[in-house]
Amino acid sequence: MNTDVTNDKGESVCGIKNNCVYVPDTDFRNKFEKHAIGRNGTAAYLGKQLYQSMEDGQINYAAHNATNVREHIQTLLDIGHTDKLFAEKTHPDKLRVVLRGIENAPDERAQLNTWHSASELYDALEIHAQKTDSTWEKRKIGEIGNARSLAHVLRNNEDHDDVEIYHHHEDRENNNGEDNQFRQNMYRLRFNTSEATTIQVSEIADILELPCLRNIHNFLLEEKPVRFTLYTYVRIILSLENDFTVEEIVEWFSQYPWFDEETTRYQTRYEKNRTNENGEPYQPVNCYTDNEQFTDFCIGIDNCEYEIHESLPLKNEVVNSKKKS
Repeated sequence: MNTDVTNDKGESVCGIKNNCVYVPDTDFRNKFEKHAIGRNGTAAYLGKQLYQSMEDGQINYAAHNATNVREHIQTLLDIGHTDKLFAEKTHPDKLRVVLRGIENAPDERAQLNTWHSASELYDALEIHAQKTDSTWEKRKIGEIGNARSLAHVLRNNEDHDDVEIYHHHEDRENNNGEDNQFRQNMYRLRFNTSEATTIQVSEIADILELPCLRNIHNFLLEEKPVRFTLYTYVRIILSLENDFTVEEIVEWFSQYPWFDEETTRYQTRYEKNRTNENGEPYQPVNCYTDNEQFTDFCIGIDNCEYEIHESLPLKNEVVNSKKKS
């Protein structure tokens, strides 16, 4: 039995949650050393391939001048400089726990993409601490301890893309008739766990920063759309938190040569009112669809820095519907 993944009672200390497998650092480190720098690891394989592709003169030069990468990697591991080997975390530990707690909180307590006080957020975080199976999350929430400390954590991460703070100040009269300054910051949190580039949308044209939507736009300038393309395009616009009106969408479509005002207004209203069997708005298409009519406009996930559901500012009701599904 591998003692790195069991406790002294022989019980596994690994965990599976949210499609991730959590293992002790010692187990990961042993496997990293074996597969990356071990005798038959990646480094050895690449070295063999390089050796076979080089001429004698190049081999002699490399043997005398090349840096011993394996020794450097081992040294970095030994002295704890893992930051030089692994990508930086997208969220500091406490912030990640806070965002996960709000993401999993009951909607009546707190929601992502909604303004809340620190007290409201901490109440939701306490509920998450009671329900989560993660001892690590429980410990981090315990370290936060109260709403004031949570506010401090969020202020320390104010520059993070997923944290927005509204600093509210006003003068209030106390019981003695004196003016006191009242402060209560409000917080709006997001939880973008992908590395997708996010964009700000102030007008419909801004969504064309996404290559797939720009390709749809260019197509519509030349061709009359099929039903799927048109409704997909409209659904994405309707899902934005900007809450563009039917008239604004009709005006946007007026630039296309096949535009018919009456038909466009009818189809836009139809899509706006269309809901699933639970009465919720349909989700906009995502980048992982296998619908060939949409993939014709996609440049390929590996070639794109954007992701529709992560890059665009979607309405709160759309985000919540996505979370439930």
